[in-house]
Amino acid sequence: MGFPDSANTTVLTMTLGLVDGTGDRETVTITPSVSQIVSTTLNDIREGTAIQVVPDRATGKASVKLLNTDAGGYNPTGWTYTIQRGTGTPYSISLPKSLGATADLADLTAVSESPGAYDVLLPESELGAAAFLDVGTTTGTVAAGDDSRFGNVGAVTVSGTAASGKVLTATSASAATWQTPTGGVGGASIVSQGDDRIDLEIVVLTNAQAWTVVRTSGGVAVGKSVKAAAGDRILVSTSFMYTGTQYELDLAVMASDGTSVSRYASSAGNGTTPGPEGYAPFYTQATSFPHASGPIMFTVGAGEVDTNGMFTVNLAYYGPSLSGTDQKIYAGGGYIARWTLLNIGPEPA
Repeated sequence: MGFPDSANTTVLTMTLGLVDGTGDRETVTITPSVSQIVSTTLNDIREGTAIQVVPDRATGKASVKLLNTDAGGYNPTGWTYTIQRGTGTPYSISLPKSLGATADLADLTAVSESPGAYDVLLPESELGAAAFLDVGTTTGTVAAGDDSRFGNVGAVTVSGTAASGKVLTATSASAATWQTPTGGVGGASIVSQGDDRIDLEIVVLTNAQAWTVVRTSGGVAVGKSVKAAAGDRILVSTSFMYTGTQYELDLAVMASDGTSVSRYASSAGNGTTPGPEGYAPFYTQATSFPHASGPIMFTVGAGEVDTNGMFTVNLAYYGPSLSGTDQKIYAGGGYIARWTLLNIGPEPA
């Protein structure tokens, strides 16, 4: 049936091949992260069902026209597509309209899966008589944003200042204040991520003049995330293999932007600077310095939870004089790593 003429779309191209130079005909499954995308302006409804693309047997090439993840006039916006090649590990991509008419899968970096955001506008029929009232401070007018009438919710008087992270808390049957919640996500229930396996690839480390998050050739970070809130305690247990001696390793707690590091396992007093040798139990001179390792506990700080409510811990390394290809992190390729994040909630009062 095609797309409406004014719908924002991009043709996603790909070339899948094998190391012997032949094309790979392995099926690529593309699945929207939302169940339905709707445009009332264009009278268009798109179901979020999976799409299967089979590359040409001879060339390994394929292409498919897809609705942009921020297509104008559609709800929600900012969602993602999940890409899965055969039975391989799935990952998410964004396909914004800024990419233009054509984009190649190999040029798109992995992103965190997102359900997108909805732009909800009430029609005049649902606004009722309020749609025709003037803005003012007296009875019979619509209150402006700073109007004192917003301080009353029915028979309940609201006091305090609303701010990010605060919740409205009742102090009596007729009064409530804005307060910072004392409980986190964990509480009486322990929260963990759904799957603690990391099955990506064997990562060959290259020169890093500063501490750097370990990423695959496709840009996927080696690490895991768990649902959390500031004040929650997160137990982190890692199990993986590594080779080489010309670098240091550490665990990096990611900031809320998802790209910068907030602190390291070796940071003194939760500071932002890692120890000179990284996290000691990960020391690469294992034959000279035998070591033992166990779970690590982080208390989630401000600015360490992303927009999806996730707390992320990735592997990081420092190697300003790396040489050769023996410096490897085994995070797949037949060597599955385990990376468990357990949210046990805030410290009891």
